[in-house]
Amino acid sequence: GGAITLGLLLYVLFALIRRKKAQKYWSARKAEFIARNPTYGYATSKKGFIDNWRSHEFPALLGGGKEGQGMVYVDHAGAALPMRSQLTKGLEQGTVEVLCNPHSSGPGAGRTKALLDDARHRVLNHFSKRPRAFNLMFTSNCSDSLNVLSSSFAFETGSHLIFARNSHTSVLGCREKVKEAGGQWLCLGLDEMEKPGQHWPVPTSPSLVIVPVECNFSGRIADVKRIISILRDISDLYFVAVDIAKYSAFHEIDLWDMGADFAVGSFYKIFGAPTGLGFLLMKRTAAAGVVMPRYFGGGGVSAVLPDEDFVVLRKNAEEVFERGTVNFRGILSLKWGFESLDDLGGVKAMRDHVECLSREFRRSMKLAGGGEVQFHCQESSCSIISFSLKSRGEWIGYNEVLNLAELNEPPIQMRGGCFCNQGACLEALGCDGEKVKGWLKAGHVCGDSLDIIEGERTGAIRVSFGRESTFEDVESVVQFFQLHFFLRGEAAARDEVGTSEVRSPQSVTLKSIYVYPIKSCAAMPVEAQWPLDDGGKLRFDREFCLVDASGVAMRLNRYPKMAKINSAIDLEREELTVSAEGFEDLKIDLKGVEGDAEVISVCSNTCKAHYMESEECAEWFERVLEVKCFLAREVKGEGTFANEAPLLLLSSGSLKRLNEIAKKRGRKEVSELSFRPNLVVDGGGLDSLSNIEDSWTKLTIGTVEFEVKGPCSRCNMVEVDPVRGQHGKGGVLRTLGEYRRDRGQIYFGQFITSGNAKGQNMAIGDNVHAS
Repeated sequence: GGAITLGLLLYVLFALIRRKKAQKYWSARKAEFIARNPTYGYATSKKGFIDNWRSHEFPALLGGGKEGQGMVYVDHAGAALPMRSQLTKGLEQGTVEVLCNPHSSGPGAGRTKALLDDARHRVLNHFSKRPRAFNLMFTSNCSDSLNVLSSSFAFETGSHLIFARNSHTSVLGCREKVKEAGGQWLCLGLDEMEKPGQHWPVPTSPSLVIVPVECNFSGRIADVKRIISILRDISDLYFVAVDIAKYSAFHEIDLWDMGADFAVGSFYKIFGAPTGLGFLLMKRTAAAGVVMPRYFGGGGVSAVLPDEDFVVLRKNAEEVFERGTVNFRGILSLKWGFESLDDLGGVKAMRDHVECLSREFRRSMKLAGGGEVQFHCQESSCSIISFSLKSRGEWIGYNEVLNLAELNEPPIQMRGGCFCNQGACLEALGCDGEKVKGWLKAGHVCGDSLDIIEGERTGAIRVSFGRESTFEDVESVVQFFQLHFFLRGEAAARDEVGTSEVRSPQSVTLKSIYVYPIKSCAAMPVEAQWPLDDGGKLRFDREFCLVDASGVAMRLNRYPKMAKINSAIDLEREELTVSAEGFEDLKIDLKGVEGDAEVISVCSNTCKAHYMESEECAEWFERVLEVKCFLAREVKGEGTFANEAPLLLLSSGSLKRLNEIAKKRGRKEVSELSFRPNLVVDGGGLDSLSNIEDSWTKLTIGTVEFEVKGPCSRCNMVEVDPVRGQHGKGGVLRTLGEYRRDRGQIYFGQFITSGNAKGQNMAIGDNVHAS
């Protein structure tokens, strides 16, 4: 006993020495933070202090890699991250052992089955001090577990399904099962669930209550024991399932002590890997009479006949409900997930670490943002911090925050929206169901980027920390909000750029004309003049597009090699020549139209197009881009391959000012081709004016009158090098985001259209008059 105690003391001493060595790199703020939070960092764990292993185990995160650059990851409520050593050990196991289908026989199958039994016992022991009291079924995820449970539960007339308002969408989906059986469903607030009263119906048939132990929106933890006690007093026909998907990440769980009959969750929420593996735990005494499989699969029957309604199921619940061959490689990798947890000192050590960071983040955000931050989370929440932001009395949409976070240096991964928890979200935002129906009519659906409708929020922002999160992560996220929202960094950048009082500069001319015969491929510069079609569209501009095997138009930001496909049009011969370095030219006759019209998707819009039937044509593009694709031509009057308007205009002054700011930031300068304009105007002092085209409503180019339709919202396509056909590092959007941001969108250039353009020409050097 004395030797063990001495060994433990020496281990702790060496751990503290390792932490001491890391101290010389700490900032004063970090040293002060650790002094206030002694449980931060796992200093006394087998793994050691976090600063000593974070960059090795998570090289893609901030501080990892050779240059210490990486992402700040604060979306652990969405998915935990696996350690490098955890993944490596799982991979090595699959290479040094022959893992087989456990339904087979032989040495490999026998060994695999034994390992699966070990994994099953490890999971059961993790979730209950009485593991033999439960059956464990492996599923594909938590949603699948809920589907299996609700599909198998003995719902009938007189049954009830009751769930909390702050439940995940996957819980709400279970109500379809009770409806099919003729039963009823009821949604209660968590406050109601934790109190006895007449709001609880008295069931006459087996009924199921589903409780989210920890809310994935607010972090609120339910008093499950109290809820179960209330239900047991009402009727023994009530059975309770707990959703522990979020709670299991940072809390020790004993389902026997909790009193739950069923539990569901996903392992990636705990260990980060494997994904696609969930669990359904059933208390044996509860499951015996109220769950019965309504489907059987391979490995789940003792006998079955194909031409007679005869089947005898196996007595082992796991074999019956798992329905076929389980994800045995994923299940066996759980061993290394549990090992990674143990190396940090267990679940409690992880919770202590994460709570330190969550407290610090809330504290720092309150100090930095004051009344402009509205928290939606519980003060006691371990890892979830959900909130909304205001600026100048107006709500800031989550999409605006996410877009800027992606462009931040370092980039930040957080979450925005309702997080698949509509009930908790609406309660936090002070909205009701009618509001959601109105949002749907306005075009807002779950998971989209429509974050503000008529001045109201449609979602919130969520930051959630994990076992590998660090003080530096907290500082990076707080500094991000300070820069863009609290210290008015955007306003400072706008002041630096400056604005002009000149509205209609004189002697402006058309400097450049670009035609893009194939959408997302390289620009074709016009040397002299070019004819116009309806709406002011340059003839043959975006007349063609490349379509993938699923009927979706290919875009440059996904296929950057498209920038290296050049086009040249001979107007007299009406012939398109397509070229790429290292390949023979491809000739396409523009006079003929090939093939039947088919529906394709172009930037989420449906259009009709003629597929070019030439095999030579399809093979040429497939060789160049190394992906199966087809050339398609626009059908007039059946949708357009262009974006919001026929022409995109840019001024030389806007580009010059962008590059001036980029240079000050140490970022790469870009050419006008990065923005894929059709027209670039110059002269008349435009090179000293920043985005003067924003103030124009009408303009005349040569003899053609145009109307300005609005600004062009930019995406990461501008990061593709238009010459090399390679992705950049986000510098263009980062720079634009500092001074060209408006409600989550970054604008640069203006769309224009014309009603009197057809049959006219546009030429380099044409005079431009704007108003």
